Amino acid sequence: MVRVKQRCWHYNAMMLIALSLTPAFFLATISVAEDISHPSHAYRSSSQRDKKMEKPKPNVFAHMTWAGAQIVGNDWSVYTGTSIALSSGLHENGWRMRLISGHSSYSYNGTATIQGQSTPVTYRGTSSFGNMLLGYRWQQSDLILKVFAGLSAIGHSVEPTDPNNAAIGTRYGGSAALETWFNLSDRHWLSADATYATVFNSFNATVTSGYRVWQKFSLGLSAGVTGNDDYEAVRGAGVAAAEFGLLQQNDSYLRISAGVSADRDMDLTPYASVSFAFKY
Repeated sequence: MVRVKQRCWHYNAMMLIALSLTPAFFLATISVAEDISHPSHAYRSSSQRDKKMEKPKPNVFAHMTWAGAQIVGNDWSVYTGTSIALSSGLHENGWRMRLISGHSSYSYNGTATIQGQSTPVTYRGTSSFGNMLLGYRWQQSDLILKVFAGLSAIGHSVEPTDPNNAAIGTRYGGSAALETWFNLSDRHWLSADATYATVFNSFNATVTSGYRVWQKFSLGLSAGVTGNDDYEAVRGAGVAAAEFGLLQQNDSYLRISAGVSADRDMDLTPYASVSFAFKY
């Protein structure tokens, strides 16, 4: 059997999002949602800076729970997770724990030898994942770094069976993540996030540049790469993000992205994602 092309979602689509994950999207969502309401991230007008107004103190949030969904062509994914500040608030330096899970459905075209003849086949797959990570947040002025490491479990199932797909079955392994945030100015910010898991050599990396149109509303652009043993893709998107309060000031965050994805065959596919995070 010969593989023609594949479009799938791996455990971070981010995620980032990846991320990412895109998992790229996935990671950027978590990183931005945790830190955007920190006073060092708040936009201040020139008149406020000249008057040296005292920065407001943020609410002390120790937990954040998020949920999101992503569509890439006919494929889709959903995920949820919780981040816990173990030794301080989310906006302070200290240890973190994250619990993350998700599920996806995808398809790709190929050919199979059936009764001695090469026959076109559409493969349909599902994937689920779970991560448990321990990490640390460190901030120096306008730069924030977060490093995580932990355990990852990922399962892929494809029908009909594809013997040439290297990412099939359920496996367990290690996972690591790096997240960064940097304020270029009062209005411009930059984030860069990357993850890697030993399971199926899954990876994701995303860079996002944002501009605060208003104090709690940003527009930006995001670019990333995602993949595993059987799939690679690059993605670019426009991003809109807003912070608001449901039960307390600045306790909620909404992010919407839309763009295109290109796989290893450079087939372009539209994609869109949405995520919501709540801090408490």
